[in-house]
Amino acid sequence: MKQISIKIKSDTKLIDPVINVLYSIAEINNYAEDFLWSLEISLREILANSIIHGNKRDNSKSVLIKLEWNNNLFTISVKDEGAGFNYKERKPEVLKRGEFPELSGRGWIIVQNKMDFLDFKKLETGFKVTVKKHIN
Repeated sequence: MKQISIKIKSDTKLIDPVINVLYSIAEINNYAEDFLWSLEISLREILANSIIHGNKRDNSKSVLIKLEWNNNLFTISVKDEGAGFNYKERKPEVLKRGEFPELSGRGWIIVQNKMDFLDFKKLETGFKVTVKKHIN
């Protein structure tokens, strides 16, 4: 398994440089365009949520991104220093029907539909989101 870890401040201007790293990995590994798009849109949504909602744009707080891959699987883990949100209150039946009951939360619907695995974890010092996608 290969991996890269990146630590950024809570600034949305730093999302694009992280995406550039993802593009470099994709180019080296000859990932299909649709596969890369799923990774990119998911990583953008997760980073934006971590910076804006998790760390409340507090530049003294950091976001840690870990990208891991092998021939079969790509994993993205993003850890922020925020309190997280009550992901257990999300209603799976709403997500399955594709309804959008509110503006907030649409990013998670996108991530859930683009990735094969989505996990939220409250940590002692922050919140972690992990997504996985099988390489086609």
